[in-house]
Amino acid sequence: MIGELSNRELIEEIEVTRKNMVLTGLGFGLTHPDTIELSHRLDNLLNDLYKPNNREQLFFYMDKG
Repeated sequence: MIGELSNRELIEEIEVTRKNMVLTGLGFGLTHPDTIELSHRLDNLLNDLYKPNNREQLFFYMDKG
């Protein structure tokens, strides 16, 4: 979905999107269209991260810290 991002880049994008979603939710409310759009983007990023072909690399990355 997001393209050929490495797991590290994907995790960084997840964190940026999560922070933006929280700030938007606090500023405009949880049902604001921008908050919902960021929530959907975050869902898609997380789905990409947890795809079966990424799982093995992800656990290796998490073990290494």
